[in-house]
Amino acid sequence: MRLSERGLARDYELFRAYCMRDEPAGGDAPTYGDLAEQAGLSAPSVRKRLARCREALKAIVKEKMR
Repeated sequence: MRLSERGLARDYELFRAYCMRDEPAGGDAPTYGDLAEQAGLSAPSVRKRLARCREALKAIVKEKMR
């Protein structure tokens, strides 16, 4: 099941911006505050959304491995 089907499309966009950016290694990662400002959210909300997305991704990987 895709993240968008789980209602997590917006969370995945935050995850991509935080964890899968195109900058070379060693570049400055955005902070939760940076992402929050860009998305119109609070930093704690970004942290919670990233955690929820990570858990959903783990579940998807586990499903695929069965």
